[in-house]
Formats: sequence, structure tokens, C-alpha cells
Amino acid sequence: MKNIKAILIITARTIRELIRARVLYSLLVFLLIAAWGSLFIGGLTFESKFEVATDLGLTGSAFFAAISAILIGVEYVGAVSSRVFWPALSAGVKRSELFAGRFIGAGVIVLILSSVPSILLYWSFYLLGGGGSILPLRDAALLLPLEALLIFSVSSVLSVNFSKALAFALSIGIWIACHMHPDPLAMEVLYPGSVSRIIMFIQNILPDLEYYNARISSTTSTGHFVLALYQTLVYSLLSVVLGIMTFRKRAL
Repeated sequence: MKNIKAILIITARTIRELIRARVLYSLLVFLLIAAWGSLFIGGLTFESKFEVATDLGLTGSAFFAAISAILIGVEYVGAVSSRVFWPALSAGVKRSELFAGRFIGAGVIVLILSSVPSILLYWSFYLLGGGGSILPLRDAALLLPLEALLIFSVSSVLSVNFSKALAFALSIGIWIACHMHPDPLAMEVLYPGSVSRIIMFIQNILPDLEYYNARISSTTSTGHFVLALYQTLVYSLLSVVLGIMTFRKRAL
């Protein structure tokens, strides 16, 4: 019970700390301005205005969700090894409790931030008469937070083991790579033999972030959403366990 109380206290403090952060909210405002401005851009095209606006909105929302998740993971979870937390550790707070509390608190903010852009854009376009062309924004409000939580988990672990700059770069690289899973048949043709098998093995152990692409996936399919949720939970839990294990052994 004492351990749970310590984790909850650290979680609450982390949430308050992130609420006061201004950089993320500046990015959010910029995204919304750019997305709503896409309506004007859509009006200049020969295609449906809302189709173009939705595509731009989805792109901006996905980019914002990933970047904010990586920034939070690197700056607010991976930073648990900084001197700021030495008094808490010297007061008897365990390293596992510190990491878990920071992870849960930051994760809550990641889920909220990554869902807000899609929700606001969907209702704005809906009120303007967007019709069925804006449905992917509704699906993105559920799928993007799952992707953000997964990449946030990965960046948190990387930032415990590497410097902030390297952890950020690796997180960006993993995010991009997990959206570009190669076709198995194409790999056999381009890289026959053992090279192809190694590439496909790496692909199979990495998460497929295309599960969270609202343009090709719909949350109306319960099975798809369950698979996306399962993938997120599995990789997030593995990341938490790995993060706790490495942080406990790390020299401060």
C-alpha cells in the first residue's frame, strides 16, 4: 500500500508539472491553426475541400502526437536520473516507484494531448458540414493516442539508457521505421537469402504503426481496435519493465 501511495504522489506531481509546460501547448495551438487553415487550402483545389483538409489534419495530428510523445518521454520520464530526484531517492522512494510514477503521470498527459487535435478538428469540420469525408478524424481520436502511448513508452526507455539527443533521434527513427514495414515478397526479390530473413525477423518483432493509420483503418471494426489496443499494451508493458530494470541498475 505504501508503494502505491508513493507512485500516486509522483504521478500527481508529474501531471501538474506537465500541465504547467508551455512548449507543448504552443505546438498544439500551431497545429490547430495550420489544420483549420487547411480548409482554405482545400477550397483552392479541384477536389473536395474537406477531403484535403482532413488529410492535412490527420498528418498534422499524427506528427504532433508522435513528437509530443517523444518529447515527454525524453524530458519527463527519462530525466528521472537527474539530480532533481536525488532528494526523493534519499528520502526512501524506490527507483521503481519513481520511474513508474513518472511514466503513468506523463502517459496520462500523452493520451490527452494526442486525442485533442483530432477531436477538435472533427467537431469543427462536422459543424461546417464535412459529412462522411471527415470520419477518419473521428477514428484518429482513438487510434492516435494508442500510437502516441507506444512511442512514448519506447522513448522513455531509450532516454534512460542514452543521452537525450540520441534517445530523441532513435525514437524518431523507430517511429518512421515502424510505419514502413516492407513487403515480404519484395524483400525476397531484393535481398534473397539470409539478409531477407534477418530483415523480416526484425520487422516481425517491431510494432506495426500502420495499425493506427486512420486513413486505412477504422475503429468501427471492433477486431481492429482490439488488435491495436493489444499491440499498444504489450509493447508499453515491455517498455515499462525494461525501463524499471535498467533504471534500477543505472549509476546516478
